[in-house]
Amino acid sequence: MLQYCTLASSSSGNAAFVTDGNTALLIDLGISTRAAVRELAELGVEPGAIDAICITHEHGDHIKGLATWRKRFPQTPVYAPAPLCTVLEATPLPVECAVAIQSLTVTAFPTPHDTDFSVGYRISAGGVTLTSMTDLGHVPETLYPYIDGADLLLLEANYDPDKLRYGRYPAPVKQRIAGLRGHLSNFDCAACAAAAVARGTKTVVLGHLSCENNTPRLAYETVHRTLVGAGVIPGVDMMLGVAPPTGRSELYVLK
Repeated sequence: MLQYCTLASSSSGNAAFVTDGNTALLIDLGISTRAAVRELAELGVEPGAIDAICITHEHGDHIKGLATWRKRFPQTPVYAPAPLCTVLEATPLPVECAVAIQSLTVTAFPTPHDTDFSVGYRISAGGVTLTSMTDLGHVPETLYPYIDGADLLLLEANYDPDKLRYGRYPAPVKQRIAGLRGHLSNFDCAACAAAAVARGTKTVVLGHLSCENNTPRLAYETVHRTLVGAGVIPGVDMMLGVAPPTGRSELYVLK
């Protein structure tokens, strides 16, 4: 069994909670420590029960609360891929190699993003698997083995192309977001979601939405339309959800 929820998921801040009932992890801590502690308390989880924090990359919306957490809870180990460890003072985590963090099996895999090094995570326990994959400008074929058979996939749906195109961001920022090492559009997310379901994924949660260039409704409708076009009925053949930009998502229980 795995339990999973996001504590926040947007371009402003990202953090997620994962547990199998024995080991508890946070994926990223891009919100304040106070907010993270508050959201965990609503789940009945004490900060001291967090066994590790796994970081995807060093952008502020993924590590904003990390320094304060370390001061308040110095016993919590922080893991990151080796290229990030000097910057984050973290314990090295191999990439593309499954490792045990207590009772959880964790695999970090590289994602194409505009930073020196960025990863997603595949986490499993007791025959159940989830994959967290955000901050990527496109989905190369090399990522699909980390999606295959995932019971839950958190997948980036960062922007709607029209909202980005006609929005107020400067042209260079728009180009960066829409680039191959930027962020995933609703349409690219939809194509990946359809492929993931075809490969056995049972639940897709859309995350890391831009508050400026997207809305939960736009993201959901775009992905829903693509899935239906592929012959998949959300709510019948699989579950489709959207992680809220701030605050917890629903708690997904995977068995």
